[in-house]
Amino acid sequence: MTVFRADRLVAGLAAAAFALTLSLDGVRGEGPIRLVPPEPAAGGTPPAAPSVDVRSGIEAQSLAGPNPESVGLLAAGSGGFGADLWDGSGRATVVRLIDRLPTDSASPALRDLMRRLLLTAARAPRGRPGDGDFVGARVRAALRLGDAAAAIALLDLRGDGDDPDRAEAEALLLGGQAPRACALAAERTAGPAFDPGWQKLLAFCQFLAGEPDKAAFTVSLLREDAADDPAFFALVDALSAGDPAAPAGLPDNARPVHLAMARMAGLRLPERLADHADPGVLRLIAEDAGMTLPARLDAAEKAEAAGALPTARLRSLYGEVTFTAEELDGALADPGRLAGPQGLALLLRVAARQDIPAARAEALAAGLEPADTPARQAQTARLVLPLLDDLKPTADLAWFVPHAVRAYLVAGAGDRALPWLRMLRGAARVDTAAADDLARLMPLARLAGGGLARGWRTADLARWRALAGEDPDAAALAARRTLAFALLDAAGETIPDAWWLDLLDRRVAPDAAPSNRVAWIGMQRAARARRRGETALYGLLLLGRGGPDAAPPLALAHLVRAFAAVGLEDAARAVAVEAAVARRL
Repeated sequence: MTVFRADRLVAGLAAAAFALTLSLDGVRGEGPIRLVPPEPAAGGTPPAAPSVDVRSGIEAQSLAGPNPESVGLLAAGSGGFGADLWDGSGRATVVRLIDRLPTDSASPALRDLMRRLLLTAARAPRGRPGDGDFVGARVRAALRLGDAAAAIALLDLRGDGDDPDRAEAEALLLGGQAPRACALAAERTAGPAFDPGWQKLLAFCQFLAGEPDKAAFTVSLLREDAADDPAFFALVDALSAGDPAAPAGLPDNARPVHLAMARMAGLRLPERLADHADPGVLRLIAEDAGMTLPARLDAAEKAEAAGALPTARLRSLYGEVTFTAEELDGALADPGRLAGPQGLALLLRVAARQDIPAARAEALAAGLEPADTPARQAQTARLVLPLLDDLKPTADLAWFVPHAVRAYLVAGAGDRALPWLRMLRGAARVDTAAADDLARLMPLARLAGGGLARGWRTADLARWRALAGEDPDAAALAARRTLAFALLDAAGETIPDAWWLDLLDRRVAPDAAPSNRVAWIGMQRAARARRRGETALYGLLLLGRGGPDAAPPLALAHLVRAFAAVGLEDAARAVAVEAAVARRL
């Protein structure tokens, strides 16, 4: 069928009528297609689409005031950064920085900081019309982080925007609210402007509403414009003909509309999607009972690491893995198995079956040790927290204290490590080995702050330095000392001049300059002007996708100082601790 350009006016009128149908009757009474199945409630009944963050359980709230751009989900007392977070910053600058956030970072500290910045209820940065959509930028970034629930909650708090972004519709699809996504699609396609992305969503909505003729007309417009998306047209054919064959070449970066169409057609998603998908899609794969268990576990691990899947859900998926008696009995004899495929599932099973505390501690230590990246180490720690909490710090477990303290720190639960550190302090009075373990932990405890840092003395650092001097790798030793001294100096500790000169004499490799010098300069300027939110955004860009693990000590030290100067001490400590643990300080 040939469709003339003038016919787009007719298409616009049809879309407007479709929007009215949605607002009055919903979508044929069928309810939303859930791309991400909800968590079951305690009684087994699925809850409504969530309006809270999937990991922290935060509640949505709006900052008092007339500006709908000031909405947020976190107040100062519940993880937010306060109402003055964006004071002094321009909206155009903040929106551009948010759109550039490294949301694909594997760093738990950076991802937590990004989430808190995006969800804080605070006065919107100053700006004029045309300076960018502040809430829209936050919604887009939250969606890239895999937090569709938070993105929807922000949209609900703001209300109707003047110019809805396609990311808003994608958040609604991922959040199980297809009718609202379809209403946005109908609104955006009602005029003469032609946007292929909105038209694809409209075609899906027309199929969903049981209107295949209207969908065929919309698809014909897309074919006329030669939209380069063969997977979409294959999905259209599957829906039109009822053909269950999966389309060849479903893109690795498949968008929610592709996935919604595939689910409507009853198609099985290709398992390779987990190699490239964004966090929201990863959660979809993890929750898809039609996928193989290894594929679901692969997706679930990535989704949990990104904050898109509750840790408890990943833990329950691991419970579906079966092991032979020989595998369970031989796991501790061959700790390498705990680091291999399905290693975390094996670790949880082996540790849980140990009734004797010392045996459980041995299993946990064997599983925590092989973690090869900071992200994997943090994920392992989050998964074993319930098992770790069951252990009580007793004198016979003094050897396990370093494992417990580091696990609690990287899991973001440093306060729960305090009983273990107290026990080690007591043992150190009579046990030289315990005293050495305490000295090795004290710089890390000093960086973490709070109760863990109580009892810190400069003599502790001197003892740590002496113990670290036993490393035969001179270059690695110098690198660790450089990082430790730089971070502690930034945290307010006085490092003796002689120790710095000792590093100079060892000809330590010069510290690499930050790769993003614009972000470096921007962070310094924002910190001097006391612009807290802007300082944090530039700091996140400075560390980038590699996070604290890949950043040179000089950049980390400047970031810690800048964050502390504007009142972001907890974020500064989280970054410092992650860098220190990753480099085995």
